[in-house]
Amino acid sequence: MGTRSNIAMEQEDGCVKVAYCHYDGYLEQVGVSLLTEYDTREKADELIDIGNMRTLGDASSPEEPETYVSLDNYMSWHVDPVFIEYIYLWREGEWQVSRSVSYDTPDGFRKSQYYHTEFKPLHEEFWLEKKANDKI
Repeated sequence: MGTRSNIAMEQEDGCVKVAYCHYDGYLEQVGVSLLTEYDTREKADELIDIGNMRTLGDASSPEEPETYVSLDNYMSWHVDPVFIEYIYLWREGEWQVSRSVSYDTPDGFRKSQYYHTEFKPLHEEFWLEKKANDKI
């Protein structure tokens, strides 16, 4: 089973372009790769233009990325926090991340509820050992 993620970019006009990545969406895999290999707007844009992918950067069966009118529209109506565990967003010159979390609702019809956190700078979500030439 994959750790599913979405990789998104906020466009200058406010639209959000989104690609789906099926496997290894957790911070230590996709998160690290985004910080180290896709660390510019141009590289991020090229990655997202691949569209839906099995693994990060896999262009073997590309599908067009989807575009939404705004980040609020995408987050409110088009993403399922049960299905998509991480959302990585290129915005304001850096990668940001939102995680799917749940809380118990013992008296609710469903015993737990899921939602995505606010976006936080990706590099602040975990500590990486820097090497002299790393840009992290």
